[in-house]
Amino acid sequence: MMQKKQMILLTILLCVILLAVIIGKIVESTHLNNNIKLKFIAQHINNYIDDYNKYPASLTEINVKKNFLKDEWGRFFIYKKGKNKITLISYGEDGKKGGVKTNQDIYYSFEPMKPK
Repeated sequence: MMQKKQMILLTILLCVILLAVIIGKIVESTHLNNNIKLKFIAQHINNYIDDYNKYPASLTEINVKKNFLKDEWGRFFIYKKGKNKITLISYGEDGKKGGVKTNQDIYYSFEPMKPK
């Protein structure tokens, strides 16, 4: 009788561990997809600068499909121009600054090419 209860508890524990691993992989995958999109957008920003000799006023000016301008949760990436760098931001699944796991913010900063 005791061995049967122990086997049931062990099975439940293994299921919980497996579920945690699967959820972790989903979070990793979502952040990886967002990072790929951010690098893609950065390249297109540089292409825009090369073509038009100026920084885009917004992400909608660069020549990419709108779905590439959105994070994995369907919100547009935030575009911030600094003096010497551009930062692209996703505020995660909850759309709010800060957070952990799927709510963790994703920042991608790069130094764009200079207009001629």
